[in-house]
Amino acid sequence: MKEEHLNNFCTSLLGKYRKYVKSIWFAENTISVLILDVSKSTKEDIEKFSLILLKTFNAKYDSAVKLELAELSDYFRNVMEGDIGTYKMIRDASLLYDPSHFVHPIKKMVKTGMIHGTKEALMRRFHSINQHFREISREKLRVLDNIYMSIIEASQAAILAAGHPIPVPKQVPPSIKKYFVDKGLLEKKYLNQCSEIVKAFKSVEHREKPVPSGAELDKLQEIARQYRERLKELVLKL
Repeated sequence: MKEEHLNNFCTSLLGKYRKYVKSIWFAENTISVLILDVSKSTKEDIEKFSLILLKTFNAKYDSAVKLELAELSDYFRNVMEGDIGTYKMIRDASLLYDPSHFVHPIKKMVKTGMIHGTKEALMRRFHSINQHFREISREKLRVLDNIYMSIIEASQAAILAAGHPIPVPKQVPPSIKKYFVDKGLLEKKYLNQCSEIVKAFKSVEHREKPVPSGAELDKLQEIARQYRERLKELVLKL
């Protein structure tokens, strides 16, 4: 949205809600409106009117600008606690309306490196980063579990198709050897692939080794894909 269109938005919004609106800025294709702490109904009215304005301008000027409303108490809490997202938004923002200077001095200090959060707030940020790392580990474990189960289920399906009882997971590699490899129906390398993935999963499950890296998971996934495709061919020939 061009500057003149943003100014039109501000003029229309301030014409009706000037006493509530303290600042307006534009960043990352989003118009942010800073308002007083008001009642829920008043906030909903301001948001509804703002959205109507945006819808009109977006339709007229072929854009897709988004809207974000923030109350003063939330804004100042984020600034005081050193919220990185808030700092980045203010740093990159184009100020459209800020007569009380709620945003401009903060923007200047952020750009010059003069402002930072409290030590406690920054330590909470490090805590949240640790949570991200834990989430990564959980996601990698989930991927490993899916790789493992794809191998187990493909093996059990092939063994069942060959007319044998379904083995429990720990008996899958010996069963593949007994029913297919020893009878010349399956190449030994596929038994090795099955065993490698089962071993990788069990070593993590028993906490003997850490969760594999992303590169290692990619390798195991490719091995599992080859294994499944080969067993699919085997089943079709049975």
